[in-house]
Amino acid sequence: PNPTQDKLTLKQDFTQDGFWEIRNTLGQRVKFGIVENSKQEISIRGLDNGVYILSLYKLEGDDVSRASFIKFTP
Repeated sequence: PNPTQDKLTLKQDFTQDGFWEIRNTLGQRVKFGIVENSKQEISIRGLDNGVYILSLYKLEGDDVSRASFIKFTP
């Protein structure tokens, strides 16, 4: 997983509307949003330090991609 402190940059190349979500290691959704354009920043300042999974979906619910990251603020 990639470490980060306060934001993620989401880049996607599909043209359909979609949404993203972040889940913790217990599978609980901790953040959710709509894909607004091909590149956007997602603030993770409010999340506790730990490992998370970012998933990107098309509006039909198809899982397009997933990536894990580590939130770490010293």
